Amino acid sequence: MIYTVTLNPSIDYVVRLDSLVTGITNRTKSEEYYFGGKGINVSCVLAELDLESTAFGFVAGFTGDAIEKGIRNDKIITDFIKLEKGISRINIKIKAGEETEINCQGPHIEESELERLLNKVDRINNGDTIVIAGNVPNTMPDDVYERILERIKDKKVRIVVDATKKLLLNSLKYKPFLIKPNRQELSEIFETEISTESTIRRDLTALDEMGKLNKVFGGATSVKQTSGIIEDNVSNRETVMSEEKNLIASYAAKLINDNDFVFIDAGTTTSRLVDYITNDKATYVTNGIPHARKLLQKGLTAYMVGGKIKPVTEAVIGPEGIRSIANFNFTKAFMGTNGIDADAGFTTPEVEEALIKEKAIEKSYMTFILADHTKFNVVCPVTFAKIDKCCIITDSLPNKKFAEYTVIKEVSK
Repeated sequence: MIYTVTLNPSIDYVVRLDSLVTGITNRTKSEEYYFGGKGINVSCVLAELDLESTAFGFVAGFTGDAIEKGIRNDKIITDFIKLEKGISRINIKIKAGEETEINCQGPHIEESELERLLNKVDRINNGDTIVIAGNVPNTMPDDVYERILERIKDKKVRIVVDATKKLLLNSLKYKPFLIKPNRQELSEIFETEISTESTIRRDLTALDEMGKLNKVFGGATSVKQTSGIIEDNVSNRETVMSEEKNLIASYAAKLINDNDFVFIDAGTTTSRLVDYITNDKATYVTNGIPHARKLLQKGLTAYMVGGKIKPVTEAVIGPEGIRSIANFNFTKAFMGTNGIDADAGFTTPEVEEALIKEKAIEKSYMTFILADHTKFNVVCPVTFAKIDKCCIITDSLPNKKFAEYTVIKEVSK
């Protein structure tokens, strides 16, 4: 589910005039009104894309009733806190040659009402997305965005922030998936007018020096190398870093002892591990379809985890798989990963696959991550283990700092 948070929704009342003269009565040519607020706007766009979302926030009075009624449809679930006092704001947009805006303050929000919103945020689950957007009423504390994000920091939730100045900067420590400052908001952050490409480049440099992002050709990226939610299929990944995978797999296979009860994760490097296994006195459990086939062909004692099949990785995932793994107690687990980062830990693009990895690690006495050097300094959307929870077997370390966090074997040395 995608959740949008609009702390200060509004009705935008647009009036059009030939010209605006102060001090006299002006007559409009036309009027329009829209239900808005940045978070609500996101929900409306998602609905146009046939995607469902839940809209959180505060509404008050007859204007609040109009906002809630006006945006609710089969794709937007409205779950606002209804305030007892005041009215939701009406913003006036005057279009008369040039545009003049009058944005109102909005209703007073008590601490108890904010706590009700935070309780709703607690319902957000692993795999959900939260979009926090727009300004904050002047009656609310400056740290309200931080308080919202603090409630979900330990969950696998994708965070999107569209805010101004301090609200945006203070949200960066929660490593949002996406931020969207416009030119005016960048000007507020740096307290200077940003009107040319050269000033934008200068301020990107400043953010780079602050450690908030990495400046690159053409723009900027997160301080981490991020990977998206799309994975290449197994046949394509089999040929990538092939020699390195063989080195890692052959070393890992030697760690399997007689009577070990071993979990082997889905993945191309762990598939190579099966090729090198010679111990026929151990017992093997896997959620990888190619792995199970190879184990069977070798005549080894093996079990296949049951559940939903993910075609692109040929892995078994889902709640059934998690429940079956929960009954086992492994002596060793050999896991794959899409990314390794000192802060984010071991990460993968997809929630269901992360959950089954997490359960296998939990049920194993000792866990080894099999990963070539290209997986380091990469962050994917979902963390399945902290970096100090597993040992790493790799061909070579691109940065020796990783050895400070966990046990690492470089097999190319």
